[in-house]
Amino acid sequence: MFFLIPALLAVLGIIDATMLYFLGNSAKRYVDDSVPEIVRAWVAGELDKRASSEFKDMLPEKEMARRFARCRESLGTLAMYVGSKGGVKIFNANDPNGGGALITA
Repeated sequence: MFFLIPALLAVLGIIDATMLYFLGNSAKRYVDDSVPEIVRAWVAGELDKRASSEFKDMLPEKEMARRFARCRESLGTLAMYVGSKGGVKIFNANDPNGGGALITA
């Protein structure tokens, strides 16, 4: 169970700012398409296909593969995915007006 939380955080972390501008249904569709593909058999390549360059810089490919192997060994394959719930909140620290901006959907 310990490895599930970092893996899910990593999945959520790959959603970059460009995708989040579409927010709402589009973000939900993106998550609902991506999460099952990534965790179905814990294949690091599925996350790598969706990861931003910043994410890839933070987590080298070998380390990602090692973590995914541990998740696969301890959690097994995905039994059921019932879809995402919730919303999206983004803090834009690069707001030209200073102070940052919170975008919510």
